[in-house]
Amino acid sequence: MGDEMLLLTKKHMQEQGSDSQEIQVALAQMQQQFNEMKSNPTSDKEWLYEGKIARNTYKWWASILDLKLESVLLSLEIPIYMAHGTAF
Repeated sequence: MGDEMLLLTKKHMQEQGSDSQEIQVALAQMQQQFNEMKSNPTSDKEWLYEGKIARNTYKWWASILDLKLESVLLSLEIPIYMAHGTAF
């Protein structure tokens, strides 16, 4: 999940015309945020929460940042339909 977020952020910034230095700074800040959430997985702090459906607490982020979704999918013993789009 964390790797995907970094990759999508980089792609989005490139499409918006950001230069490589801006992108590297943003990715470093995001990685620093990931590290902070993993080292302090609390329910008292939130990140990327817009007050809509669910609270994105540090605890929630810490639990999913290193999750590899393909591992979960490959462990299933049922057919899987997967679709992929090109928009961010």
